[in-house]
Amino acid sequence: MVLYLTSRDIPTAYVFQLIGFYYVMSVLLEYPTGVIGDYYSHRLSVFWGYIILAISYILLSFSGGILFYGITLFLLALGGSLVSGSDNALLYTASNNFKKDFSQVKTYGIIITFIAVSIGGFVSAIDLRIPLYLTAIFLIWAAILVIATKIKAKGKTDGANIFSFGKEGIKYLFRSKQLLNIMMVSALVGAFFFSFKWLYNPLFLELELNVASWGILIGIATLLIAGGVKFYEKFSRLNIVLMALVLIGSVLVIGITLPTVALFGMFISHFMRGYLETKLTVDMNEAITESMRSSILSLKSLTIRVGAVIFMSVSGFLLDKTSIAIIMFASVLAFIVVGGYPLYRIMKFEKKQIVIS
Repeated sequence: MVLYLTSRDIPTAYVFQLIGFYYVMSVLLEYPTGVIGDYYSHRLSVFWGYIILAISYILLSFSGGILFYGITLFLLALGGSLVSGSDNALLYTASNNFKKDFSQVKTYGIIITFIAVSIGGFVSAIDLRIPLYLTAIFLIWAAILVIATKIKAKGKTDGANIFSFGKEGIKYLFRSKQLLNIMMVSALVGAFFFSFKWLYNPLFLELELNVASWGILIGIATLLIAGGVKFYEKFSRLNIVLMALVLIGSVLVIGITLPTVALFGMFISHFMRGYLETKLTVDMNEAITESMRSSILSLKSLTIRVGAVIFMSVSGFLLDKTSIAIIMFASVLAFIVVGGYPLYRIMKFEKKQIVIS
């Protein structure tokens, strides 16, 4: 996107301001659009989200000024927010075995994303607009598939208006201690990995790796996320604290400036990301009542984005003064301090459930 916008004669400084505006709008729209999905229909929310996204990518292919691209990126944020939360809520409604179906969807999604991103690099060399057109085509296809489903999602209940319905979603989260604990851990894991893509560049430079190898290494890490998802399918009842400790250990290892060791830590951390993100999403869906599902899942996305902004801000400050090792240590410390107690409570709850069953 940076390359594309600069090719449209938008100065680099304004390009990053536009991307920053997109992220801010994504955060602000995340929860309200989740409430819309719960209040009206998850299916319609996802359908119109895909349509707006497709229109946004087509509009991006045209020449324009900063205002034009700003409006287009706002539409892109709106479309993405309408899909976020409601897509998982729709899948939960349609599924007879959400744990299995979500794992499969996430695995295939990661693999297809890897293929699509790889193809995108080749077609961009021909024309930078081709990835935009291809993305729009597949989004329209996805919208057709969604609207063709026979799922009838539930709308509002008890005659509540949409604003009181939105407030109720936040109250519901804080009333459910187990759900709140899952949300906190999920936000920590999600924020770290949402931001980690910005650390590939300084990490690989510090390890003195050949630029030609960067794409391959990132591709392997991406596929290992899918491996972690498949591992969850087979071993979904592993102790969550133990799995979190493996993640924490691998993140610390990334900070060791020996290329083989640091890359091993990066690969293991991405594998654990696949496992933990899937487990936390499944557990969260099982803890939510039907009428609040999209709202709560959108709140999760919002906390991840806010956490990512904090993480990127702190990381940018530390990178200028220290090294990757310090950033990894600080990340682990934050995870232990903020996520330690919620992880313990999740583990206790799971043990209790096993005894009851």
